[in-house]
Parts: sequence; C-alpha cells; structure tokens
Amino acid sequence: MMPNQKFNSDRNFSQENSNNKVGQRNISPKLSEDLDLEIEEANPYLNSSEKLYQIILNNISDTVLITDDLGNFTFICPNIEIIFGYSPQEVKMLRNISALLGEGFFTFAELKTNGEIRNIEQEITDKQGKKHTLLINLKRVTIEEGTILYSCRDISDRKKAENQLTEYHNRLEELVAERTRELSITNENLQKEISDRIAAEKALQDSEIRFRSLFERHDAIMLLIDEETGTIVNANRAAEKFYGYAQEILRQMTIFNLNQPLHEQNQSELFPTNCLNHNCCTLTQRGANAETRWVEIHSSPIEYKNKQLLFLIIHDISDRVETEAALRESEQRFRLLADTAPVLIWMSGTDALCNFFNKPWLDFTGRTLEEEIGIGWEENIHPSDRQHCLDVYLSAFNSRQSFRMEYRLKRFDGEYRWLLDTGVPRFTSTGTFAGYIGSCIDISDRKELEEALLRISKAVESSSEAIAMTEVTGRSIYHNPAFGELFKYTIEELNAAGGIAAIFSNQKEYLAIFYAIVKGKSWSGELTMCDRSGRKRLIFLHADAIKDQTGNIIGIVTVHTDISDRKRVEQELEETNKKLRRSIQKLETNNREICLLGEISEILQSCLSVEEAYSALADLVPTLFPGISGGVFILNESKNLVEAVATWGKQMDSKSLFAPCECWALRRGREHLVDTQYSGLRCQHLHGNFPKTNTFCVPTIALGETFGLLYLSSPKRKHFDDAKRHLAITFAEHIALALANLKLRETLHNQSIRDPLTGLFNRRYLEESLDREIQRAYRNQQTIGAIMIDIDHFKRFNDTFGHEAGDAVLRKVGDFLKTSIRSADIACRYGGEELILILPEASLVDSLERAEQIRQAIKHLDIQHGYQTLGAITVSLGVSCFPKHGTTSDTIIRAADAALYRAKAAGRDRVISA
Repeated sequence: MMPNQKFNSDRNFSQENSNNKVGQRNISPKLSEDLDLEIEEANPYLNSSEKLYQIILNNISDTVLITDDLGNFTFICPNIEIIFGYSPQEVKMLRNISALLGEGFFTFAELKTNGEIRNIEQEITDKQGKKHTLLINLKRVTIEEGTILYSCRDISDRKKAENQLTEYHNRLEELVAERTRELSITNENLQKEISDRIAAEKALQDSEIRFRSLFERHDAIMLLIDEETGTIVNANRAAEKFYGYAQEILRQMTIFNLNQPLHEQNQSELFPTNCLNHNCCTLTQRGANAETRWVEIHSSPIEYKNKQLLFLIIHDISDRVETEAALRESEQRFRLLADTAPVLIWMSGTDALCNFFNKPWLDFTGRTLEEEIGIGWEENIHPSDRQHCLDVYLSAFNSRQSFRMEYRLKRFDGEYRWLLDTGVPRFTSTGTFAGYIGSCIDISDRKELEEALLRISKAVESSSEAIAMTEVTGRSIYHNPAFGELFKYTIEELNAAGGIAAIFSNQKEYLAIFYAIVKGKSWSGELTMCDRSGRKRLIFLHADAIKDQTGNIIGIVTVHTDISDRKRVEQELEETNKKLRRSIQKLETNNREICLLGEISEILQSCLSVEEAYSALADLVPTLFPGISGGVFILNESKNLVEAVATWGKQMDSKSLFAPCECWALRRGREHLVDTQYSGLRCQHLHGNFPKTNTFCVPTIALGETFGLLYLSSPKRKHFDDAKRHLAITFAEHIALALANLKLRETLHNQSIRDPLTGLFNRRYLEESLDREIQRAYRNQQTIGAIMIDIDHFKRFNDTFGHEAGDAVLRKVGDFLKTSIRSADIACRYGGEELILILPEASLVDSLERAEQIRQAIKHLDIQHGYQTLGAITVSLGVSCFPKHGTTSDTIIRAADAALYRAKAAGRDRVISA
C-alpha cells in the first residue's frame, strides 16, 4: 500500500525536485542550474526526508508508480524489479503503463469522474514470463510530473490459497495420523518404561535413595498421591517446574486442587474414575500461573513406605489437543462451507470414484450420500449425456487437468436440469495427487435463453423499441429499423459521427455507462439524447454487456425508448395529483375542524351555566387552534368593559380587562387582523409598544347583539391563513350563539324559580329545595332550621304610601336577605309580605339566634321611596326545626307559620319558636 498521508505531502515536494533530473524533462540549462543550487541550499531536513522516503520506498512491499494522463511514467519505485522483474531503467524503456500492466488496463477516463479507483485485480507477466496477479489502487494526485498514482501489490499467493485449502486439510489429516502413531509409540514406550520402573522399584524397595534420585531427576512429571483422598504425597522437580508450585506446597495440596477449581467441577469430574482404576485419562489442569493445560495421566498402584499409593506420570498434551481441535474445526468449516454454498459440490479420490457430495447436491437429487458415492451418481445423468460426461471426466482425471462440461442431471422431482460442471485436481502439501473436487451450477435457464435467442433475434427486427449493438470501443455494428427511425442515422453515418457516443448529449454520462458495462454491470435510467438533426429527446436507456462463451465482454447492447411524451404526461399527472392531494388534505383538515367545531358546539349547548361553558372553552379551543394562544372575552351588563372568561396557550399577549373602544374588532363590528409582516392598526388592549405576534380579533355577535370577543395570537403567520381566519369567524359565531342560548336558558330558568319583585326564590322552588334538603339531612343525621318572616303593619304602608312603596319595602328586605345569608341558605317569598328562610345544618338554637339577628338588622334598614323616607319597619319571626317540629316540608312550614302567628299575637317585632 502507499505510505501515509504525511508521506504523500512530503513526497510531493522532495520527489518532485529529485525527478527534475530523473524524469529528464525539457528544462533549460540555466533553470536546471538554479534548481540544483536551490536543492543544495535547502533545509537539511529535506535531504534527510528524501533519504527516509527512499528507504521506505526500497523496503515497502507495494510497488508505487506515477504516470500522466497518457500513461507515460513520471516516477518508478525502486522495488519494481521484485514483482515485474524489470529494473527501473528497463521500465523507462517501455512505451507506457499499458505495456507494463497490459493493453486492457484503461481507467483514466473513470478517474476524471471519481478521482480514485480501488482494488483492481490485473494479471501480468513478468520479465521471466511468470504470471502474477496484482491488486492495483489508482488515485489522482496533484504532482508536477504526473497526475495518477498506482499502488501495486502481488496477491498471487492469496489466489493460490483457495487451492491450498484442500491440501491443508489433507496435510492436517496426515499430521494427525502421524502424531497419533508417534503418541502410540510414545505411549507404548512409556508403558514399557513404567513397567520396567515398577519392576525395578519392587526389586529395589530397600534402596530409598536410588528411588528418590530416579523420581526427582526424571524429566517426566511424576506424582505420588493417596488413592483414597487424592492428597499429593510427593512430587518431582518436573512437577514443580510444570505446576509452578514448590514441592513443599505441592505436598500440601490434593490432585483436585490442580485439576480445576471446585466451583467449576465436582470432585468426581476433577479426577475421572478410570484414573483411580489405574488406567490412562485425559483432563485439564491449572498451575500457579492459572494457565489451563491439557494433560494425559497414566496411573499405576505402588506400595511406598508400607502404604498403598497411586503413582502418576503426567504428559502435557496441550499442543496435540490444539492440533486435533484445529483439524476438527477445519473439517467443520469445510463441510459448513460446502453445505451452505449455493452450488453442487463433489469430491473424488485417487481411484476416480466420488466419495463426497454436499447437502445442496443431495437436496437436488433427492438421494442419500450412500446412494451417490462411488458410481451411484452416474444413474441420474441423462442417458444421452452419460458417456460424454464420463469420457470428459476420465480424460481430465488421467491427465490431471481441469475440465468444464455440460450435462443433464435428474432432479428429485424427475426433471432433467442442465448443469455446468467444473472440476480441478487436488494435491497434498507434498505434491501427491489426492483426487478431484468439482462444483456444478444449474444452467437450465441459460440453455432456455439460448434456444429463445433465435426467436428473440426475429423479434428485435420487428420491435418498436430502438435496439443497437456496438463493440466495446463504441463502434456501431447493428441497429434495428426503429433505432434508425428514432435517431435518423444509418450505421455508416453513426460510425462517421463517432459511434454510439454521438447520440449522447452528455459525454460524461456516456463514459459512466461505458465503464459500468465494462465492469460487468448493466445500466438502466433516463437521460437526454440527440438525433442527427440535434433534436433532444428524453430516452429511457437500458444497456448491458454482450459476452462470449468464456464470459469475456465482446460488445454492448442498448435498448432506447422515447419517453418524451410519456414524461410530459407523467409530469402533468403528477402536478394534478399534487393539487388533488392538497385538496384532499385541505378537505380532511376542514372536515376535522368541522367535526371539532360541532363537538364543541354540542358541549357548549350541554352546559348548565355560562360559567361552566367558560371553563369548557378553555379546555376545548386549543384542539381547534393548536399552537395558537388566545381567549374568549365577554362584555359586562353595562357594555363598558370587556373581561376574559376563558384563556389558553403560553402567551396570550392581551389585557384580561379593557374597554370595548380599545379593540378595533369591537369598534368596527368585524374581524381585525394584525400581521407582523405588514403594517396595520394594532389594538390597544395588546401588551407592548410594538407587535411581537400576529393577532386576530373576531367579535362574537348573535341575534344582532355583540356579546364579546374571540382573540387569537401566534408568532407564526401561517396560523392565520384564509382557512384559519374563516374557521375563527365561524367559531366566534358558534360561541356567540351558544352563549346567547345559555343566557336565555338561565333567564328563563330564573324567571321560573325567582320572584320578580324581590329576586328571592318563589314558593315552587321552596317546596322542591326543602324536600331535597330534608332527604340530605335525613341521610346525614343533620338538622334544618326554618324561619318564617312577616313584615309588621305592611297594609299600613300600602294604604299610607301606596302599593309602590310596599313593593319598595319588599325589595329592600329581599335584597337584605340575599346579601346576609350563607350560600347554602335558601331565601324565598312565601306569599304577600311573608318570607321564609331555610337554614341547612342549623339547629333550633342556631336558627333562633339567626332570626334574632335578622329582626334587629331589618329594624335599622333605611327604606326610601321616591324622595321620601318610609321610616323603620319591624318584622315578626316564627322558627321551626327538622326533625323536632316535623319530618316533612309541610309540617316544618306549618310549625314555623304557627310560631309566626303567635309572635304577631304577642305584640309583633319578636321571635317565637314552634
């Protein structure tokens, strides 16, 4: 590969100067002398850098070349002889880069477009005639002498690796077999050695010194352990070295401490039964360094110091285990690769008989491996192809040559399918012939295509599509009548104009398509082309390669479809669809808003009071105007103030209480928009001196009466487009109508339960409310007080001052009662000058106390009628209590009324309890 980026930038400077002489450019002698002088006077760093770069270039594995756009060499790496066999001076004598890499290597035009091409594989022949496969990377660089940098790497060995995979597999098998034989011999020797040693020990039981000497100095790892407990009685120096523990420490351990931690294996697993039974076993052990090693343990019983022990000889077999694992893994990889490959794979031995078929082959034929091996696979070959197939295979087998052949093989469903079978000989690492390996692909479709080719050629002539075939150079060799009619060229005229490239209006597009086809890719797309007169047409082009039987590209076929009219219609249709989608989206939005508007109106109509409606508006309006702040304002009864009754959003940007004259919408009686992008009258009820947001005010008018204002504000202008403004106006109408209906409903309800003169509840409401309060008090075990009030000498007021004065007295007393009672108390006009007060949860004592307070307060009322004072009035009051004086509304009222009459009879202006 090329050096790093710093090398590139420095090389552009130093190599550039050195190449002034090497490249032998046409430089004047004076200029050459000046350049040489500048080089000598340059910073010493440049000289050291140049030497460093020269060392790097001499030692890197890649070969670096630099050429101009014509392929002429401007720089040659010194190590070029390693790959090509030519010295740099010999390479300079070559014509250009094509003479070195091959005439088919042409990538300059694509570099103009992409600037870099990576991982091109090119086969070359070196000076000695040896073939190499190179991996070439090209990059356009900015150097004075050249513009294209080539990095060449010899990957021939990697190409050979695929063929060596089979050899490696066989080699592993041989190694394992050889290792197994060696281990068997070793095992036999060890068994013999152990037997000899046991015999010697029995013969020399009294020679403890000699035994210890043999035990300690032997290279094999030896342990003496207690057969019952596994305790290590003794260990030799080899064991000390192997385990990394001193002999004293080993004698304090058990064999189980060496075999695996107790939390990983139980004791029976740490020391298999066959070891205790004086046989050979294999397991893993860990020493002081915690490294796991595979060992093979040979055990024999021995009597030592009059005690029965187990004598262990331990061999480190970790390398052998790893080799066996690698072999199994290699075998598994090969079988997995073969069984998952999308091709049918077979293998044969040195006897030419097949001994392996992968899973895709067996799935294809529907037969078992036992049925296929040997010559069984020949049964599925088509009778007409069988002899030819065997002749080709055996001929190649005898000459140890690769082969390719086509034949029909019966599939599991009985259908014969054409296969392309490619076979290559296998050799071991020592060069011994091991058989053949082959792969098959289903080419039935290709065969059908070949048969259909004749039919297609006839169809091409009569096709309405413009079809042309050219050489890879772009020279036209055929086009059908439709092509000539579309582009107004004969073959001779087209070649005279420059070949197929003449109809491309953009030559870069032509080159891109050309290189895509050369690389084996097809190309389809829309582009602009020109006919002979220069008229441009929109063409849908499909281009593909024409290949020979070996797969080499020998030409290009192109199909041209004039889509100018179709494209125009598609554009018109697309524009129509866009308009339709916008209309549908608008209709969907309008429909959603209408549904929301209807739902809000329905909820408002269901509200029992305007206060409930105000609360509902604050929650519902944001769903209709998302992202918009605002509020609903109501005019007071005097029409001199506008007050916010429902607000929403983060920033309303308006006063909550203002005069109607401060809003242009209320003053004009129509909607008013303030747009921040355009100048406009800003309402005075908005905060700030300058508009920060867009606002929209809509008066709420129903039945010709203005009820208030719908106010909306947002920093985004799109929130107040025509549709939103129209929606706001419609919503304001719904609000006005709903509030008008609620107020009318409240008015009618009040008229049905209120006394028009005093404003107190009427007798009908009294009866309904008292029954309800009695039920509540009964459930909650509470009391209810009732006070019956009668104005003393009321007839005298009517006779003296007139009935209007009497009405004034009743109104005054009624207003007093409404302002001096609790919210839960009920004040009613019972009839004439008689009034009644219901006090929920009040005891008899509380009611009497409250009655006395009312009596005293009424005596101090200042009642005027016209321009005269009517004087003080007194009242008589009768008090009753639930449940003491009755359990029904009638009994409680009658009890209070009877107490009232007793108060009048007692002299009036007093409170009497029932």
